[in-house]
Amino acid sequence: MKVSTISKDGIFLQFLLEYLTPRLTIFREQQKAILDEDEKVLRLASALAIVHLIVKYKMWSCLEHDFITPLCHALLLKPSSPTSLDSYVRLKEHYDQKMLK
Repeated sequence: MKVSTISKDGIFLQFLLEYLTPRLTIFREQQKAILDEDEKVLRLASALAIVHLIVKYKMWSCLEHDFITPLCHALLLKPSSPTSLDSYVRLKEHYDQKMLK
């Protein structure tokens, strides 16, 4: 019984890794791209979702360093002024609107 559980977990993790690899490649390719505000918010939301999956399923050891660094950079919040984090505010608004539906 335990062997089948491990095998199912292994298959699921392999599937998840194959699903996330193209998305992680996009982070690597767009690392120095100039993005508008909407793209920055979507990039941040995507990075948060991916990191959640990686942490939940303990996948850090499965990922190459070339994928982890751009993903972490995508999580950085850069202030638009000394008192404002527009990306965070927009991300919060984005999810607040989704939750209302």
